[in-house]
Parts: sequence; C-alpha cells; structure tokens
Amino acid sequence: MTVIKNLKNNKSIVTVVCCLHGDEIFGLRVFEYFQKCIQDFSGLKIILANEPALRAKKRFITHDLNRVFPGQSRGSYEQVLAQRIMKEIGQTKYLLDIHTTTADIEMTPIVTNLNHNTKKVINLCNSKEVAKMKKTFGTKALIGQFNSGVSFEFNEQYAKQELALRGVINMVQALLSGRIVQKKPRKIFYINSIISLDESFSRAARNFIRCKNIYPFLLGNKSYKDIKGFAANKYVRKQI
Repeated sequence: MTVIKNLKNNKSIVTVVCCLHGDEIFGLRVFEYFQKCIQDFSGLKIILANEPALRAKKRFITHDLNRVFPGQSRGSYEQVLAQRIMKEIGQTKYLLDIHTTTADIEMTPIVTNLNHNTKKVINLCNSKEVAKMKKTFGTKALIGQFNSGVSFEFNEQYAKQELALRGVINMVQALLSGRIVQKKPRKIFYINSIISLDESFSRAARNFIRCKNIYPFLLGNKSYKDIKGFAANKYVRKQI
C-alpha cells in the first residue's frame, strides 16, 4: 500500500482509494495523476491499495479485498491490508473508491448511504443512474464502513478517455473547495438481490433496463466468478 497526502493540511478532506482490485487499472491512472501534482490539492489523501495484485495483474492475491473489510490483524494478506486501509482512511470527510468494470455502463456511483455528503459527491458526477446497495451487501465492502463512502464503477473503455480522468479531478477539486453543488434529478436503483450464475439472459439484456422483472446492475462484469451481477427491484427518479 502506498499513501500520499498533501502536507499543507493535516486533516484529510477527501481520500481517494485506488486499485482495491489489481486488475482494475483505471485506479492506477488516477493515482499517478494525483501523485504528480499532490501539492495542488490541499486536504487530499490518495491510497494505492493492493499493489501485489496490481503487479500480478490479478483481482486479488488470496481474498477479494473489497469483500473482507473492516479486516483483521491476523489473517490473509488482504484481510490484514483491509485493516491497514481502514486505519489510514481514518476520519476523512469524503471517501471516493475507484473501480473499473467490463459491464456496459459508462460510469455509475454506488452507495450504501444516501446522506448529505454522499449526495454532494453524486451531484458532482454526470451519471444519471445511482446504485443504492442494501446494507447487507456493504457489510464487507469498503464503502460500507464509512457514511461518506462512494464507489465509482468506470467502464474499462470509457476509463481510457480523458473525460473519465477529468471527471475525477473535477470532483476532487470541487469537494476540496467546498463549492455549493446544484442538485440534479437521478434514477436511484435500489439493489436488493444478486443474479445467480444459473440465471440466463438474452444478448439484448442491458444494465438498468427492466428484464425478467428486475433491473440488472453490473451484468456482464467478467471479474465476477460466483454471480452474474446484482439486481434492483425498483427505481425512483428524484433530485437528491
């Protein structure tokens, strides 16, 4: 784990966690950008999390890191690392967790809590959809440990565009500046179940489009080995 912070402000306002999964390299691109110009972002801390998995180009070494939080002092490599990450994040005001997916989405924010801080983060991004995971799905995930946590799933092709990186930079700048953020209408999908491996879908099935009485989410993510994705039973459209 590599941690870099702006020394002008001892208190972290924004913490960006990159590469919980070693095969999701957009996080590395984000980390490398802020590493080069960290002096311009007072109050920012960036964490490059699972470096051995990143070097091995694998999702994880022994356990999926984003499924073992809050971690433990004795255990597998990822279980110990999860505890170290928790301590490093501490009392940050905003937590941004960067991921990459093969699913047919552009970029989608994921939360376990919809509160003032997470709503502000969401309203700084362009996604029209928000995935609100039920609490039990977040008990072992990083964002489930913090009230201010927001994960972002970037499609691997979209992540190659300058627009993707620029979106993260603009978000961080706005959060650090304390700028007032305008509320925007979003479709909030309430994710309450998983899609099992034996569930079949046509090739025309798309994320967030109703199919078989559900709204699929992260359907087509090739990193999942035990499920096909997640499902929402409903969505609401409202300003948040």
